[in-house]
Amino acid sequence: MAKKLVPASAALMLLSCSSALATEYTFTGLSGSNDWSSGTDWSQIPVSASDTILTYSGSLADGATLTSNNDLSDPFLLNRLNFSYDGPATGTAPEITFSGGALNFVANGSTSPVFSIRPGGSVQPNLTVNNNIILSDDINISTDTNVTFNGQISGAFNIDFSGSAGDNAIITLTNTSNNWSGNTRIYTSGTVSGIRALTLGASNVIPDGASAGNIQIEANGEGSHSSVFRLNGFNETVNGVEGYYEPNMRNKDFNQVIENGGDTNSTLTIGANDTTANFMGRVRDKANTSSATGTLSVTKIGSGNQTFAGVATHTGSTTINEGTLTVDFTQIGISQTSDAANYFSTTSDLTMGGGTTFAIVGREDGGAVTDNVVTQQYGNYITVSSQAIADELTVGQELTIDKDGSITTYFVTGIIGQDIYTETRTGGGTGVLTTSATNATTTQEIQSLTIAGAFGETSTLDFGSSDNVTLLFGSAPTQLTDGSTITISNWNLGGDHLTFSGEPGEFTSIWDQSEIIFDGFGAGYNIIDGEGIYELTAVPEPSTYALLAASGVLLFVIRRRKR
Repeated sequence: MAKKLVPASAALMLLSCSSALATEYTFTGLSGSNDWSSGTDWSQIPVSASDTILTYSGSLADGATLTSNNDLSDPFLLNRLNFSYDGPATGTAPEITFSGGALNFVANGSTSPVFSIRPGGSVQPNLTVNNNIILSDDINISTDTNVTFNGQISGAFNIDFSGSAGDNAIITLTNTSNNWSGNTRIYTSGTVSGIRALTLGASNVIPDGASAGNIQIEANGEGSHSSVFRLNGFNETVNGVEGYYEPNMRNKDFNQVIENGGDTNSTLTIGANDTTANFMGRVRDKANTSSATGTLSVTKIGSGNQTFAGVATHTGSTTINEGTLTVDFTQIGISQTSDAANYFSTTSDLTMGGGTTFAIVGREDGGAVTDNVVTQQYGNYITVSSQAIADELTVGQELTIDKDGSITTYFVTGIIGQDIYTETRTGGGTGVLTTSATNATTTQEIQSLTIAGAFGETSTLDFGSSDNVTLLFGSAPTQLTDGSTITISNWNLGGDHLTFSGEPGEFTSIWDQSEIIFDGFGAGYNIIDGEGIYELTAVPEPSTYALLAASGVLLFVIRRRKR
């Protein structure tokens, strides 16, 4: 929400009016259980109203426990709640619990609601809120201590979980019925260290979908403080995750963090409501100093584009079920060198569904890149191993890297039938497609093949060690750059068959004789037409022409199967 600027005199007038209209009720109880209606330890019995301020203050003893119960009104209207107890100098943190009827935070004229949880003392008290929270306006929940919200949080407004650096605060949400519909912002600032961590106490406690907003993670200032979205061993689905780089961020250290941080593996599912969002920060299993053992997995859903611009070291799986997941180096603002501080690497299994895109843009270090369906290594961002090619992959899947302004599209574009081939690319735009027939069959149907090599580069189509392998492509190969070539290796004349659906002219209009090389035979090719399907062969010695007779029979059989 944009801030409104008003003249100083007008601001003073508004402040004076707000102060005059506000009614503060102060509670000074230090232990035991208290019903609000009794008036005990209250300056006066609180009244439910839009101008009400509730303040909790006093010095709590070592290990003190206190329950303060709203038995007056459900919901109870208030504009502000101040939790400003002082904890003891040493010992065990006091435990304070709010219970009873819902707390309905409302605006008091121009004064937006605030829940200020800012205790003092060396050992700060912890707060548990069992009340439901109803939002009738945007709210700032500012905390410098640990707080747990067990009640339902509802309302069509934004929540800011904020605080100053210098204190650590864990904000835990446990209610799976939460349904506020605004953005959820985790924010900290200042010049000293401190962590503000929005933490899951159960799975699926953050609203998502058409009526929900995004997760916004921001850490501003020059200190080593962090704003953290911590899954804590649970799973969560969100619309999008946002976080933007501030020029004065300490050492460009990306203190905006998504992590697991728990001992059980977690999955963050991003992209509900087809959201597009940009997150600059860290995506990790845990902090370096943490003993947590759980991994973080990331699943992309929805048609939008979620961008990660920063450091990703999560070791759980990365799955793109829908839409686009982008790794963007252009926003980082640091040189990408072999310096360990700037070098980003991790291991994560990458699975891409049909019609999805995984893109890496702006990589500038020039380091070696190896891309492989089995092993994907993306230099200084992420190492992806064991990419699974699912049976249901369809035409349109793209794996792209933008280096020096050019986009390379690999030929993992689709497959029909079984997962029975692998592709390897090493450097440049060249590639190797290696057959690896499984399920007791050596007939492989591949929807499309794109050759991404530059002029003069060759991509290899390797028939492997299996005998009598037949490859059937759904169309003629696409050639991204004129002058790139295809080398067909381990192809046995009369035994192996390279076939394409369509008409021969579709192939010859793209590929010159010099651009097709059969290993052991040299450049050039013959085409055997089978009416709607054709086979590509080497130009053999005259004495071997009899071996091609079987190809006409094979094309007849394949054509009948496809009908």
